[in-house]
Amino acid sequence: MNVKPKGGHRSLESLRRSASTSRVLNLCSVFERHGALEEYQTRPMFRSPRLNRSIIVKHTLRPSERAELVTSRAAATKIIIPFSQLDLRLGGGSVFIEQDTAERALRSTLGLTEHSADFHEDMAVLRLLATLPSLDPFLLRERLASSGHHVARCYFDISDADAAMMRSHVAQEIGQLVTLAFAKSADAAELSAKMAEKLLRDDTAEALGPLRQTLRLTAGEYEEGIFAWKGFLYYKWVLGKLAPKLRPVAEEILKTRLVRITSDEASFVNNMRRRIVDGIGRHAHQAKAALGSYDSAYSQLIERGDGSGFRGFLLHAPKTFVVVGDVLGVLSHIVSFWRYRYPERAALTIEGEDAMDLFGSFDSSLGARLGDAEAA
Repeated sequence: MNVKPKGGHRSLESLRRSASTSRVLNLCSVFERHGALEEYQTRPMFRSPRLNRSIIVKHTLRPSERAELVTSRAAATKIIIPFSQLDLRLGGGSVFIEQDTAERALRSTLGLTEHSADFHEDMAVLRLLATLPSLDPFLLRERLASSGHHVARCYFDISDADAAMMRSHVAQEIGQLVTLAFAKSADAAELSAKMAEKLLRDDTAEALGPLRQTLRLTAGEYEEGIFAWKGFLYYKWVLGKLAPKLRPVAEEILKTRLVRITSDEASFVNNMRRRIVDGIGRHAHQAKAALGSYDSAYSQLIERGDGSGFRGFLLHAPKTFVVVGDVLGVLSHIVSFWRYRYPERAALTIEGEDAMDLFGSFDSSLGARLGDAEAA
């Protein structure tokens, strides 16, 4: 399959402005912000310069697209290679990693031969991305590192759109620590808002020095600790948005009326639906428990004013991101896809073949991710 043209203005320029962190990895923006850094040049995500300036999207599949892909999932991983790095309005070519012709199509687009060692390395990274339920930077970094891909830190930022929505949440979360670290400040609320902005934009300037001193971190530990801290703040924000939506979706999954289905098929689907609802609850419990350990460590820091325990927690806790990122990625996908398929107050009916397909996808992703998380 040839790489297909992608509509320009709406599809690419809007991704730059409104992309969700978990859904879009915008390597164009990474290049614009960090391309001159030594770490960007020496530890790239992809060896191919054009691929390293692409836009990668977790894309909800349309029925016509699913027939062309080798996947049972309701979402796939799309690579968009802009026609122009300077003007995204011109659009780009796209290919799904899950296409059986993906490797050939990408190689042709990038002008590489089948014997290119760098391209095989890049394909290994792309296939890893395809296995993830989301592209959130904290899960992505840990999964890449555990697979031997030690990519520069600058590739793992929260998107501008999500950072804007997170600011008040983060300011509230870190307010007590800011008061502790900046004891002489007259306006703690204003300072908390400024510190939240710096944390979200990965600003490690001298203005954050008192926080580093409170946590007693070396320069290297500080960078890793701030990244981990942002990870927990990000996941708490995601869970806070997601939690109220889980019960309504679970209830609708159970009560959706099955039509044009045999009794044996209905029995099979009903068993799947019960497993899905149970899996949703177990995943939510796992995420809350993991984030609860962060809350406990942070509370001890605030109550005792001793940064050593929280420092140690941050430096050793990123492994938790694999569990939290996986389960929240799966839950987010189920909720968003269900609402895409069934907006609020929509008629809750589904035909037998569609039910086997949709609920089978949910059941498979919940079962696989829960097993992975429990083994982690």
